[in-house]
Amino acid sequence: MPFIPIRYADFYDVPRVFVAEHDGSVYVFDCPFDEDADDYRPSYTVHRVRAATLANTVSMSWSELVALGEPVGQCKVSEVRFDPTRRAGIDPSVLDRGLTSA
Repeated sequence: MPFIPIRYADFYDVPRVFVAEHDGSVYVFDCPFDEDADDYRPSYTVHRVRAATLANTVSMSWSELVALGEPVGQCKVSEVRFDPTRRAGIDPSVLDRGLTSA
């Protein structure tokens, strides 16, 4: 299956926050830095946002975009298969097979 395009911000080994559109929905994957652990969290929290919200992201910060989304689940960072550059796309199977509870 082909990769679906992403737009990302923070990058450390992999994108730590990114947006992907799949099957008519827009998802924000968020993996913030954990100050207590002094490392990034091992899982993304996945939020669904309205496409209209995404259209207004030019003037919006990534944290605002995450806050406007509805949490729909989590997935381990290791479960997300990125394109070879780790910057352009993801394998949509992570969304197709379902997310764990948020």
